[in-house]
Amino acid sequence: MNRNTVIVGLIFSGIFLSIVPMQFIYAQNLITEKLDTIKNATEDAVGIIENTTKSAITAGATIAKNATEDAVGIIENTTKSAITTGTELVANATEATTEATESAITTGTELVANATEATTEATERIGSQCYRSHYRSH
Repeated sequence: MNRNTVIVGLIFSGIFLSIVPMQFIYAQNLITEKLDTIKNATEDAVGIIENTTKSAITAGATIAKNATEDAVGIIENTTKSAITTGTELVANATEATTEATESAITTGTELVANATEATTEATERIGSQCYRSHYRSH
């Protein structure tokens, strides 16, 4: 082998040996970059899942709270309505009883007055007949 061939061989070997480690470094950097991208995407996905889960829990709790408040409101309104209706029914029954009692008292008073008047008229007639009969016999 001649000297020039050896020199050229050494030069190419040096170039090759300097390129191969650079390729490894480039590949290592590329893999690190891809791993960082995967790590960041995974962290983003975890954050999205956490936020979505928190939002779902909050929304579910809000829906349950609102439904409970609505149910309580309906029960309160129904109870108030039932109490009002019951009170109105008692008031109506009391009024009807009062009117019936007043009517009975008025009717009874009228009947007593009529009976008293009839008794007075009958007594007066009897007295008048007795008086006439007494003076006719004399």
